[in-house]
Amino acid sequence: MIEALNHTHKKISQSSLVNSITICKKKLSELLRNPFFYYLTLITSIGLLIRIWNLTSNPPGFFCDEASIGYDAYSIMKTGKDLWGQILPLFFRSFGDYKSPLAVYATIPFIFIWGLNEFAVRLTSVFFAVLTIIAFYFLGKIVQSKYFGLILASLFAICPWAIHMSRINWEGQNVFIFLLVLAMITLYKKNKSKRYFLPFSILMGLATYAYSPSKIICPLLFIFVILTTKNSWKRKGAYIIIYIALLIPLIISSINGASLARWNQVSLFNNNASELSPVKKFVKSYLLHFSLEYLFTEGDIGMQGQKTTRHSIRGIGELYLWQAGLIVLGIYYIIKKKKFIGTTLFLLLLYPIPSSLTIDLTPQATRSYVGIIPLTILSAFGLWFVFEKLTKTKKIYLYLSICLTILGGGISLVHYCVLMQQYPQYAADIYGWQYGPKEAMEYFLENKDQYDEIYLSNAFNSPEIFLLFYDPQKLCKQCHILRSQISNNIIDKKLLFAFRPEEISNVPKDKFIVKKTVYYPNNKEALVIGEFTR
Repeated sequence: MIEALNHTHKKISQSSLVNSITICKKKLSELLRNPFFYYLTLITSIGLLIRIWNLTSNPPGFFCDEASIGYDAYSIMKTGKDLWGQILPLFFRSFGDYKSPLAVYATIPFIFIWGLNEFAVRLTSVFFAVLTIIAFYFLGKIVQSKYFGLILASLFAICPWAIHMSRINWEGQNVFIFLLVLAMITLYKKNKSKRYFLPFSILMGLATYAYSPSKIICPLLFIFVILTTKNSWKRKGAYIIIYIALLIPLIISSINGASLARWNQVSLFNNNASELSPVKKFVKSYLLHFSLEYLFTEGDIGMQGQKTTRHSIRGIGELYLWQAGLIVLGIYYIIKKKKFIGTTLFLLLLYPIPSSLTIDLTPQATRSYVGIIPLTILSAFGLWFVFEKLTKTKKIYLYLSICLTILGGGISLVHYCVLMQQYPQYAADIYGWQYGPKEAMEYFLENKDQYDEIYLSNAFNSPEIFLLFYDPQKLCKQCHILRSQISNNIIDKKLLFAFRPEEISNVPKDKFIVKKTVYYPNNKEALVIGEFTR
């Protein structure tokens, strides 16, 4: 009897397996016959290639925030503890700014495969940016059609703002955008099935942890959706409870002050050095986020008074200039068609708030990055509006317009890539990516046995992290950060130093022998490495 049952169970299992394989083959065959699969693959491949090309060397250098995320991910992978010895923390202390967790934990698989290096850390952002291209396609497909999905995915794939932000890994910007686009997909699905509101609540809860600005954006967006969605308050109450339950650790951390540490560092109300009142400063900064200069011609890097060169490249806006007209048409179209109005326009109004609440008067491309979602959606609707009008004319005009659009997009992308190749020439210095610590550490490790003590200049943001990132095994036990000026009374030890050029004037030249000079990509001196004689 038992043998018969086992035989029957075995036959059923084999039959289920055969059926599963048959279904998979059928689905795969349908997918391979679908031209949209190849279109999306092409768009995604272009987006990936632009983002991964020269990823380690452009942006030039490796900023301390990237090194911190990378080392914390490495430390968690190896020991289960961050660099401060905390076991699987929810917020990473880092430099006292308590970074959000998703960027660190998402980086672990890439470091596991590629090791602790710049490529692995930045590849995390590239990965989520590519996933976002695909997510935008499905959002467009659900909202309008497969063709609209391709337009939406294409615009995000070649957008200057999106490309630049996806080549760096500061604090989960691209994880945040990906989760938010997924949440919007489930939000639109709610019209067909109420069960999709549950994953929306979960995704919004996760997204809140992804990035500092998300702590402002996500709760406001969630409240807006709850208030504007036609649903019973009993059901809404359940989703509110789910969202708040997911935020309990964040709320506790905020009470303790950890998750608000970064906010306290950059808050307009705590650090207002402007002559304007906080309210006037907020309004002025908010409006600048919609300026032609910021969005379409100059970008973050070109705004008046902006010294930092890390956030964007020169010669172009955060978006392409031709998107300006499309965005206006897109606003007109969604209002006229009453399609996808609420969330898109609310996000458009919401996106400048996190950046405007900080001490910086000019818009910050990093803190306002969520604007890429509504601005891309509106650009796509504007283009769709043009194509929709042309379908009522001769088809030749429509086809010609599509060809011109593809050609124009291609030319714009090539122009951006040319500008991107010039970026290392001016963005490697102290206001940019602070190039040099990697090269200094490589020299230190090669020559560590020849010196009693080795010092890296402290003229970098949080330079201690570079000792850990580039020497995780701590082989150079005599490597330190220089904390004071060098006096003429050199102690009886063999010392090696890496100075920035401007620090050389404080060095007793008669006792300093240059061993190596590190140059920026533009061939200017970045670091001078030398030893002191006794």
